[in-house]
Amino acid sequence: MKKGQGAINAAVLVAIIAGLIILYILFLPGEERRAIIGENDTSSSSNVNDEEENILLFDEEIKLEFMTDKTIDHEIDPINLYTRTEGIKLKEINSLYVRKGWFDKKTREVTFNTEEPENADNILLAFNVKKSKGRLVIELNGNEVFNNEILTLDEPIKLPKEYLTEKNTLLVYTSGVGVKFWSTNEYILENLQITGDITDVSTRQSKNLFFITDEEKSSLDEATLRFSAECDPTEVGILDVLINNQNIYSSVPDCGSLTIRDFSTSYLLSGENSLIFRTGKGRYLIDQINVKTKLKESPAYVNYFTLTGEQINDIEDGNKNVNLTLEFIDDEEDKEARIIINGATLYMRRIKDIEFSKVINSYVEEGSNSLKIVPVVSIDIKKLRVELVED
Repeated sequence: MKKGQGAINAAVLVAIIAGLIILYILFLPGEERRAIIGENDTSSSSNVNDEEENILLFDEEIKLEFMTDKTIDHEIDPINLYTRTEGIKLKEINSLYVRKGWFDKKTREVTFNTEEPENADNILLAFNVKKSKGRLVIELNGNEVFNNEILTLDEPIKLPKEYLTEKNTLLVYTSGVGVKFWSTNEYILENLQITGDITDVSTRQSKNLFFITDEEKSSLDEATLRFSAECDPTEVGILDVLINNQNIYSSVPDCGSLTIRDFSTSYLLSGENSLIFRTGKGRYLIDQINVKTKLKESPAYVNYFTLTGEQINDIEDGNKNVNLTLEFIDDEEDKEARIIINGATLYMRRIKDIEFSKVINSYVEEGSNSLKIVPVVSIDIKKLRVELVED
């Protein structure tokens, strides 16, 4: 074989092998083929990232209510405020025995509870004396409240309020016998009772809830509380009214008349709000309760989007546009609104279309941009987009 002919045959063989390799790679699964030849999804991923970067603002399910009178009433059900004091038996023991001698001693502890000592009054200890010798000593929480010889108890022993705690201990014992080592002092007490006047203060306060929407909160101009209090001015105490723990009223109201009090709209929150009425004395029936809000305008939609300096340059060079698109839930109801971008207003005239789209290049600026939609009629927006699009 000639030398030139051998080189040609070798080249043909190499070409055949290369062709087979190419065919093999082409028929491989996609992931294996990309791993061999270095293909990747950079371009598709880049496209996805570019699309995401071009979406400046996206929102959905926006409901805008148009209100002609621009006032909203939040009505609260009538409430009763009062205090109730009851005589309650705090402890009862059939029989109690104590003694003390030189070689023998027996004391007795009696426990009882007063959950709210500040609301307890006239705490009395009463018992019958069946047997007595020496002095009977009684301590309340370590403080002596009785120390005397006693044959009969003519009047109950008053337990001082200042010694009371939530959990109380009475220690009962007798005095010592002195030098009479052969003797024993002792007491037998029967039908022992501890009673007191306990005031229930849970009904001195009423908490009620009402709801403020985000749209209402954003458009608040004035807020007013109205209520009527049925009461006896000679028997009631100060009535306090709090909105979200902010005291807006503290006085004895004009019983039987309507009370009106304006308060700061800053006290109101988006979402759940609390209204508390409370008093320290007497009985109130409070009705016609109404928190009335007045709006600057119909509740509006407010949001923000940001543009970088590079994006602004693309807009100014005519390469890209900023597009605002509103997609509605139907093409039957009228839609009309004022759209305010960075304080400048454009109008969406009354339409029935399913979509409204507008280039807003002249309204935007570098950095943060504000978007506000004020309805002229009630509008349901399915989707809202602000995006950069190629010119």
